[in-house]
Amino acid sequence: MNQTQEIDQSDMAFTLTRVPSILQIITAFVLGCFLLPILIVPAAHAVCRSPKSVCKHIGDCLNRNVDPDSNVAVRIKEGVSTRNGTMVRAGADSCAIVLKIKTQWDKWSGGCSDVEYVTIAKAEIENGRAMCDRYSQ
Repeated sequence: MNQTQEIDQSDMAFTLTRVPSILQIITAFVLGCFLLPILIVPAAHAVCRSPKSVCKHIGDCLNRNVDPDSNVAVRIKEGVSTRNGTMVRAGADSCAIVLKIKTQWDKWSGGCSDVEYVTIAKAEIENGRAMCDRYSQ
């Protein structure tokens, strides 16, 4: 009889370790409710306002000799090759200042993420201005 009790206790211990408690389920649900919106909301807002205009502006910066001292084109190309969107944006910002369209540039590029800057600039470098039309909204 002693052996039967030992088997029952070991089966019970095995079953208890496999089944999550109600507290674990509630904790996972509450954390999910708080974390899910935090992870989803930033992605929803990271969208360029005018990717077509951003593309054309980057094309202008690459094709024109905007300011030989500032190396705008070099900075943009280096940002694309290293996948550094901040560097691409900095090059496009300085180009906008030289071209005196900084206010427009800020409107066009509002909400763009670093990944979008790199993607748009890479498409412009590899395929030229014709690719900008694919960003038509």
